[in-house]
Amino acid sequence: IAAFRDTFPITEIPGLDTRDDLESVAAVMSELDLVVTIPGTTMYLAGALGVPTLAVCHPSQLLQRTHVDGRTSIWSP
Repeated sequence: IAAFRDTFPITEIPGLDTRDDLESVAAVMSELDLVVTIPGTTMYLAGALGVPTLAVCHPSQLLQRTHVDGRTSIWSP
């Protein structure tokens, strides 16, 4: 993350419990323009909230996660 701080604005929210307080995470996430994450809880929560999401994963996982068009997920369109 440190390498990107000079190029991209990265904001950390003091006191935000990203492990045990998904309601607060969802509230913050719903205000974002884009979520960039790996597959997992963050990806599914962003998808459920309708927040545009870019999931970074290994190419071997793509067949398990993508729709017929090869671009969109059947779980988080």
